Amino acid sequence: MNYLKEVESRGLNGFQMAEVREGLKTLTTDQVDVYARPEYDHMQMQEIRLGLEHGLSAKEMSVFLDPGINYEAMNHARIKIENANVIDEQAISKLHAKQLKNLFTVLLIVVVIVGGVAIGYFGKKYFMLFNQPMEIKLKSDHIELKYGEAFNPIDYIEDYTKADGIQLILPEAVETKQIGEIKVIYTLKNQLKSISKELTIKIQDKTAPTITLNTKDVTLTRTKDTFHGKAYLSSAMDDVDGDVTERVMWTNPDESINDQTITYSVKDKAGNESQSVLSLHYKDPEPAPTPETIVIYQPSGGGGNTSGGETPPSTSTSHGTQYFMFSDGYNLDSGYSACIAAGAAYGAYSCEPIMGGDGLYKGYKLSY
Repeated sequence: MNYLKEVESRGLNGFQMAEVREGLKTLTTDQVDVYARPEYDHMQMQEIRLGLEHGLSAKEMSVFLDPGINYEAMNHARIKIENANVIDEQAISKLHAKQLKNLFTVLLIVVVIVGGVAIGYFGKKYFMLFNQPMEIKLKSDHIELKYGEAFNPIDYIEDYTKADGIQLILPEAVETKQIGEIKVIYTLKNQLKSISKELTIKIQDKTAPTITLNTKDVTLTRTKDTFHGKAYLSSAMDDVDGDVTERVMWTNPDESINDQTITYSVKDKAGNESQSVLSLHYKDPEPAPTPETIVIYQPSGGGGNTSGGETPPSTSTSHGTQYFMFSDGYNLDSGYSACIAAGAAYGAYSCEPIMGGDGLYKGYKLSY
């Protein structure tokens, strides 16, 4: 039992352990240890065991102890050596035919019996393998996977024949990052024959692109700010098509509505569509500030105000007016500055903003 546990710890499977147990019925543990190794499959183990049981020498056994030789080649080598041994025995028997006639007859009968048993054994084994029932049933002949989805072949088997000596061979790994159809093969085999089933895999693009906005909420000023949809679009990426930013479309805003949503949308080549929403708000422009009327008073005397109080207003009358209009190239600041500069040349003056009939300021009026 200790030897069996030690052998099993080498990683042998159930079929290989069966050959070890069979060998221990007639062979020593040293002999069994010749083939009780994981590099031999159970059929190779069987050929080595039979060679040991049939009394082949270490030199004769060395011809087919290479794990790289399949069991059919091992069988051929073993039978050839055993037959050669029989021939040698027959030759010796002939040399001593006269003295050992009875022995030769016995040996000949033994050879015939052994040959018949061998033929019967292998013939029966061949017949059983050839007629062994094998079936593999898939859940479906066709499946669909998403682009990049993992393919696990065992998931699509409904049932298959499980018996000693029958091996299930699954398809190799499938690259699903490609659109189209792929065919894979499932195989079931014994030592003599095999059957196969084909599965068609259709890989499709079922994932919509991803739209990324650089903000989710925007506030604009009516009549002043223009809505540019692309300004708020960061990117749009698709698993299959890659960068689809240039395909993104968006709805147009309505300036008359304070709060609204702008919907961004994009489709990939497979027709998968995604959307993203931007909250857009409009506000009215701030009213323009009212320009200040500036009045400057110049003292009438030469001594000025020595008491530290306010300068008294001049009693001189206005002599005329001057205009600094925005239509002449002035703006709110430059017109104001020019009006003050011109008024400083007179005694008392005022710079007064001029408003048009449309409620907009047009320039400044200088009175002096």
